[in-house]
Amino acid sequence: MAKHARTVRTTLTLPTPVIGITAFEGAGKTRLAVSGAKPIAVLATDTNTTTTIRDILGLGDDDVKICQVSMPSLAFTDPDDRETIKDEGTERWEKMRDFLHPYIKEDEPMPKWVVLDTATDVFDIRVLAEFGKKDQIPPEVRRNLMGRCNTSYKGIIQAFKDRGCGVILVHRAKEKWVDAVERTNRGIQDIRKRLEGPFDMEREGWKGTGFVTSVEVNLAFDPAREVKEGLSEEAELAAKYGMRVTRCTNRPGLIGRDYWGRVKQEDGTRIAKASIPYLLSQVYPYLNIAEWL
Repeated sequence: MAKHARTVRTTLTLPTPVIGITAFEGAGKTRLAVSGAKPIAVLATDTNTTTTIRDILGLGDDDVKICQVSMPSLAFTDPDDRETIKDEGTERWEKMRDFLHPYIKEDEPMPKWVVLDTATDVFDIRVLAEFGKKDQIPPEVRRNLMGRCNTSYKGIIQAFKDRGCGVILVHRAKEKWVDAVERTNRGIQDIRKRLEGPFDMEREGWKGTGFVTSVEVNLAFDPAREVKEGLSEEAELAAKYGMRVTRCTNRPGLIGRDYWGRVKQEDGTRIAKASIPYLLSQVYPYLNIAEWL
């Protein structure tokens, strides 16, 4: 018999995890990021984030507060005009900081979660504010100044974690390639091969992410995945969303595990396995899933 998720609350102090989510476009990054306890504060740089939260998920301002910040538009800016680009990056960075600062000062009630969607863009904005560009930065300049970007970005994460608020870092994915050999009519040749499994991807973003996260997952939506007949529309959709644990400091044994579909709770309701509450019920098995709902 399948074990049901427990829903009895405990009096234990909850951990304050930092969760990393990586996925390609359209795989449900935002849906997963806001699936946990409310209220949630979101830094949204992805143009689809607000639409997903407000229109698709139907979550209002009481549940999810959003600071929408666009990436600086570089298409019509002279790439040599670094000061203008730095000003645009600084303006956006300060807008995000001003949105979060009242929580740190306790002028606003602390949310359950702070979400950076996407953390990829949030870090890039900080880099633009410092350098006026994201690439081709001279090594000496990078060595001298990149520390400022790392410190201020990491500082956001640490400030909320220190105050008992979990942080969720949503990252865009890039293709994963590996070295391989191939037999041809010219003999064995070394090649680069793209891995094409549903969870074969690499994170885009700050290189130090792995040092601050408690758990990281790759998220996938597989529309061709076979599901049982007769499922409701909601259950069929959940069966096609899956996540794989790629990092877990608390329970390394979870690394490599895949979660698809839904699980039944003791009260008869069902919860998606690709959700923040279910993920944390696996990471912290001594806590009931109700603690994360």
